[in-house]
Amino acid sequence: MESDFDEKLIEFVREAEMLWSKKSRYYKNTPMKLRIWTEISGKLNSTVEECIRRWKTLRDRYTREIKKKDMPSGSAGCSRPEWSFLATLEFLKDSVTPRR
Repeated sequence: MESDFDEKLIEFVREAEMLWSKKSRYYKNTPMKLRIWTEISGKLNSTVEECIRRWKTLRDRYTREIKKKDMPSGSAGCSRPEWSFLATLEFLKDSVTPRR
């Protein structure tokens, strides 16, 4: 099930701060990041490319959800249920800045 894959992926990425935190001293160390992605993909029985693609999708969705939450109270919009991974990805709050 994709939801289980996403949960495990988020858990593994959270543990590897260098993949998501620009404050990490290894954030720009591409070979080390590739090694971490290789380990994660092995744990998930997937490819590195698929794990990176899925992570970017989850991260981008989190950014969009945060942007929606920060809309002014008078803005028109529909009330939809909260995205299931919004709370799980809170660790990205200080690392991701949505564009206006």
